[in-house]
Amino acid sequence: MGSSKFRLIAANDIIDSDTLRYLLRYDSVHSRSQADLSGVRFSNSETIEGCDFEGADVVLDCTGLFLNRAVLSRYLRGSVKRAIISAPPTDDLSVIAPTTTSTKAIVSAGSCTTNALFLLSKVIDEAFGFEALAATSIHSYTSDQRLLDAKHSDRRRGRAAALNIIPVTTGAAKNLSLYNSSYAAKSAAIGIRVPTPDVSLMQATFKLPQTVSVKAINEAFVKASAVFGEGVLMVAEDKVLTDIIGLHASAVVDSSLTMSVGSLVAISAWHDNEVGYAARMIDLVLANQN
Repeated sequence: MGSSKFRLIAANDIIDSDTLRYLLRYDSVHSRSQADLSGVRFSNSETIEGCDFEGADVVLDCTGLFLNRAVLSRYLRGSVKRAIISAPPTDDLSVIAPTTTSTKAIVSAGSCTTNALFLLSKVIDEAFGFEALAATSIHSYTSDQRLLDAKHSDRRRGRAAALNIIPVTTGAAKNLSLYNSSYAAKSAAIGIRVPTPDVSLMQATFKLPQTVSVKAINEAFVKASAVFGEGVLMVAEDKVLTDIIGLHASAVVDSSLTMSVGSLVAISAWHDNEVGYAARMIDLVLANQN
């Protein structure tokens, strides 16, 4: 994710800086990092006011705690002119789709699952239209689950993450309305957490107004990938999870898994839910620089 177009000025976390450096250098999924953090200022504030981001143009808020304009505007002081959050907002804050960019002062990059589902929905809608959508996000386990059986507000998330396939709720379909208001009313989705540490597979079944062939569906995605760029949407085939780790695309459509039965079509798209989502946040940072 390195780039000569921007520089990391400061980082704030409740975790101490030595631990943060260690976790970055020896990432269990993405291997060793050679990132030079020697000039980065670290702080451990639990409040926005306690963060020292002077010298930075843009703040990336990845806490998942501050999700509305009123709170996030507190970042905009001194040199800081923009704030980008890594989760859907709780107010009318603009959510930037992976096919667009923005230079607004405060924006959201949505979520990795919604970004993937949006890309599939957008391509199908513009090529054929659709009447209904049912999706399943087969998602690697996350830090909100328990490694071993333990108490959790969601009992199933409290079961051992590395040993179970766990059904969970997902806001992927509901959050489509943040990108296109017409999508959410005709969409539904469920999440399945699986015992892998990274990469997810979005499976979406669309009801179309007409019969469409597998060939036509795949051709629509190939055409769209040329427009959006492979850094956002890719088309590939015969992939497995380890092939996807490190890819920047928000959706990698596996054309070998595309199915069509009458007016029903099923699309499968991989994404690295860590790197692919981080790439969209970087896109928004670079939009500010340009």
